[in-house]
Amino acid sequence: MEWIKEMLQHSFVLHLPETYHETMLHIESLIAEHLDRPASSELKALVPSIGAFFTSLPLGRAFEEYDRKYAISSRRFVGPAFNEIRHILNLAQVMAIGPTLKLITFDGDQTLYSDGGNFAQDSELAGGIINLLSAGVHVAVVTAAGYGLDGPKYEVRLAGLLRAIEVAGLDAETASRLLVLGGECNYLLRCVLRPGSPGREHGTAALEPVPAEEWQGEELTGPKPLLWDEKEVKSLLDIAQESMEQSVTELRLRARIIRKPRGIGMIPGGDDSVERLNTTAVEGLETRLRLGLEQLKMTWQVSVVRSRGDSSSFNLLLWIDPIGETDEPTLMARPMDPTLSEACQWATAARSSSERLSMRWCCG
Repeated sequence: MEWIKEMLQHSFVLHLPETYHETMLHIESLIAEHLDRPASSELKALVPSIGAFFTSLPLGRAFEEYDRKYAISSRRFVGPAFNEIRHILNLAQVMAIGPTLKLITFDGDQTLYSDGGNFAQDSELAGGIINLLSAGVHVAVVTAAGYGLDGPKYEVRLAGLLRAIEVAGLDAETASRLLVLGGECNYLLRCVLRPGSPGREHGTAALEPVPAEEWQGEELTGPKPLLWDEKEVKSLLDIAQESMEQSVTELRLRARIIRKPRGIGMIPGGDDSVERLNTTAVEGLETRLRLGLEQLKMTWQVSVVRSRGDSSSFNLLLWIDPIGETDEPTLMARPMDPTLSEACQWATAARSSSERLSMRWCCG
């Protein structure tokens, strides 16, 4: 995105509004070439860090539509901003994948609802998700919240969406296209409709575990978190816990450590009330964790995730994750059998490499 912003700078400096569209068309052609030969494309030479694309991107058309509304090319004193480039890329992706979309996944915190919050029934997003479900698209909520397969706990976080499904009167098949992938990629649940109680017009939407054979069966390829060696899991969590406890003591952090069966985290707390942890100290702990985890020779990837919430709290979370939270579409896709060009992940924004080991937009 920064490279695209630089490419558009000449149009702004020279005030040549007609060249904005030409530049976006050129970038569009570079992406098309990169799709055909990603290892040796011109785009790869210009931007060595470029990742994979799964569809072409109609950037010329997306820019025209965006510019028609926001008049970027008409500005004289403020050039195209980073977020505007991001919006144009998002619009191009929607244009490209819309006709063939089969699966879309959303981050929970800071995407569907505020960090640590719950999905509100009056959220405008509820109507959009219901439209996707009604159109035959599978929708999955991806969350680091690890409540095991305890459906009612996830239901609290998504209560507003579940109530909206009830009010919309979706049938059981349509509602079942809503999935929840919890604990990064450890627990998969599906929306079901239960018979309504007396006096209720619609059935009750609830979340129930997806049978293991549907997404962890031996005949299926890819990671199988339910089959991980529990000794390896315990060893990983033990090392992480030891590192966290040492850091709390040595750095005098006012923090509380929370350990779950498939994850461990550190949050503000302790003997003295504190709203956030020292950022530098947490960065040091993250490095210590990575070095400690290198002792293990595991067959699956580990993700260290730092998240800063809207409430100014600063959490450090460590999750066992074989594919990275942003790669869940690969895991989720198996029961639905879409290609990667028919699946899309939606999150608030890409995070820096220090916040995630893996950030791959699995969007079509």
